[in-house]
Amino acid sequence: MPVFADLTEYSYHPGAEAERPKNVGWLGPSGTFDVRAPAPDFLERLWQYCQVWVAHARGVHTCPLCLPARSVVAERDGKYLLLGAAEIRVVSRAGKMYAAPNLIYHYVAVHHYAPPAEFEQAVMTGLSPSNQEYLDRLSQLGLSWHSEPASAEKPVPFLFVRTPDGGVKRVEES
Repeated sequence: MPVFADLTEYSYHPGAEAERPKNVGWLGPSGTFDVRAPAPDFLERLWQYCQVWVAHARGVHTCPLCLPARSVVAERDGKYLLLGAAEIRVVSRAGKMYAAPNLIYHYVAVHHYAPPAEFEQAVMTGLSPSNQEYLDRLSQLGLSWHSEPASAEKPVPFLFVRTPDGGVKRVEES
């Protein structure tokens, strides 16, 4: 997964949006970041964002901070989400947009990554991912998205790997 400094202009999927969002949470194994225990209400709201997938990937990115690097299945209140296969968008009240990998939930919950204050404010007071206005805004921006509700069943993390004949196959992690 690429690494971008917080609050720089988003460029991972150029042309995907009419308005350029700001990067947040594109962490790498050697980067440094502020650390703080997350507020429970912030984690809850971030969890809601992670259930609306934008820029769905063909595979699953692993957590570069965990050793060894591994796929991430997050759990909250007995519900599970496979993270690392999509991005999220957060829209502030003023209309400023932020782009983050959905692994951001894991980074905040487990590694105590402290995102920029303006991002946290946007998560808490911006358009709610459970609101139709938020979903309409994503569509107006030309973003394809889908809802990936948390499941009571724990998903099996997977990767796509190249086969010797040049094809691709899905491999489930144990």
